[in-house]
Amino acid sequence: MLSEETKAGSFVEFVTTTEVRLRVALSAAHGPERGREAAAEALAYGWEHWERIYTMDNPAGWLALVAAVGALPFLGYSLIGAINPGFLDLPTRNKRAIVFAVLVFTILGIGVGARNDLFLTCEDFKVSGNDQPEGCKPASGEPAQETLRLLKPA
Repeated sequence: MLSEETKAGSFVEFVTTTEVRLRVALSAAHGPERGREAAAEALAYGWEHWERIYTMDNPAGWLALVAAVGALPFLGYSLIGAINPGFLDLPTRNKRAIVFAVLVFTILGIGVGARNDLFLTCEDFKVSGNDQPEGCKPASGEPAQETLRLLKPA
């Protein structure tokens, strides 16, 4: 456990060497105002969790990731507003329903992508023109039949 003096000293040194890079990177991604806010929020998170973050190989990278994830709702809202300005005029209930549906499909997409071995074979990736992921399942007959076999309860 770090003493308060050691914690404060190491964090001040970290902020001195990292804050500008973090702010510039986040400003480039999210604009100057939101970039400053995201950097400040990330550093506040860093201070609160410094004892754990201090030991990481790349604490600045971790805080950049925290800040980027924290800025996603703002970025999503801005993108939706830019793509479809009428969205901003919808009632709050409708906005929430749309955002919920997008989140559900995003989570499902991530899940299916992570377990693509249940649905796709190496041949499927090859035919589509995509690179074959590590550990892809070699084709062992009719792909649809193979998928059905895997989905049947044991």
